[in-house]
Amino acid sequence: MTEVKPAQDHAEEVERIKARITALVNDRFSRGSEMYYLSQLGTDLGADRGALERLSHRKLRQFVEEALTFTIKVTGQNQNVFYIARDATTTSASGTPRRYNRSFWLAFAVSLMEDDRRFLNLDTQRFGPDEASLRKVGGDVREIVADYLRQPGEPGDPQSIAEKISRWLSDQELDPAPFLMTQKQRAVFSAQRSALDVLIDSLDNDQLKRVNLPLDIVQALKARTVR
Repeated sequence: MTEVKPAQDHAEEVERIKARITALVNDRFSRGSEMYYLSQLGTDLGADRGALERLSHRKLRQFVEEALTFTIKVTGQNQNVFYIARDATTTSASGTPRRYNRSFWLAFAVSLMEDDRRFLNLDTQRFGPDEASLRKVGGDVREIVADYLRQPGEPGDPQSIAEKISRWLSDQELDPAPFLMTQKQRAVFSAQRSALDVLIDSLDNDQLKRVNLPLDIVQALKARTVR
């Protein structure tokens, strides 16, 4: 019986872990995520990460960059957080903007009134100007500063808003998956349009530039279902 050389064993082990990385990344993106932090990938790999770095003589980031075709980008306040990015972070496979949960979407689509601030509870996905009230129910509350919001007079087209959302999620180091509509939610949303949806769809871009509704009116229109 021919003895398998250790070098061959090492090469096969590296290929096994490489295939596992590919499967993990593809699975993450297939579930709607737009980015996969390398720190999370390392956690998901468990002991395989150490084995890979020992056998390949490369750190995880270097291996992903050199041995795989995935794109690695950097984010974070100090530009020291690395993640694997989708080819197009703001669009779905069909080329259309991703469908976020309606409340989360509106947190970016509604312009900020003068002197107001915008806070978002990541757990309830409710938003508003009062940080304290959003914190009462618990959960992680983050501020959305004006730079990430639709500006007064700016067209409210889905692509522009999706780009702002993508940038905010990246800067906040958040996975987009919890904020995306499921297939069931998309079906319900299509069947039960709100008065706000009808209003927005009825206006052209020039008219949208001139519309700036107070937050309480936006919430009321969003809550009213149109059959």
